[in-house]
Amino acid sequence: MKLTESQYSAISKVTEYIHERKDKYMDMTEMILSQSNIDKGVFEAYRKNVIEYSQIALHFHPDRIFSKDTNVIEGMLQSDIYKNQFETSISSGSVSAFTGGHRDNWEKEIFKEAYQFAKPSERPKYGSLNLTLREDGPSPRFGSCYFLVRPEVKKRATFSYGDTYDLPQELGTIDSFELINASL
Repeated sequence: MKLTESQYSAISKVTEYIHERKDKYMDMTEMILSQSNIDKGVFEAYRKNVIEYSQIALHFHPDRIFSKDTNVIEGMLQSDIYKNQFETSISSGSVSAFTGGHRDNWEKEIFKEAYQFAKPSERPKYGSLNLTLREDGPSPRFGSCYFLVRPEVKKRATFSYGDTYDLPQELGTIDSFELINASL
């Protein structure tokens, strides 16, 4: 899948943010490993497994009303598309995905305005990295059902430690996960 200009910009902004802070978080991780007597080889194996095998889960509530007389699962089956909150106006969190709304402001801050003039379909789709392999998924609060997307989707995703409404400082990409690892 080819990224749009705004999507590419968002990933670039997050990558730039990470590189400005990465050394501090790498030092923090080293200290945590040392104080916890965790062998660096074990940590490297964990890192490799996250990069290679983890998948992103997209949670949803199938029975939520999507539009007149259509619920979420029927809408997905009709369109073959998992839509974001700016397209559906539904959420398991803040229903504020509109210009000037809370979600718009969070994305403006986190992605440094990369999505401010983007089409709704170009906005982020929120998921969770499935690190624990729980049966009900990594974020059951956000939906009773979930899809695991193809592993290669991680290459075009950004991650945060914590929910975006908190404007987390720990952001990452799958190849630059240092800020998140230190928090984990």
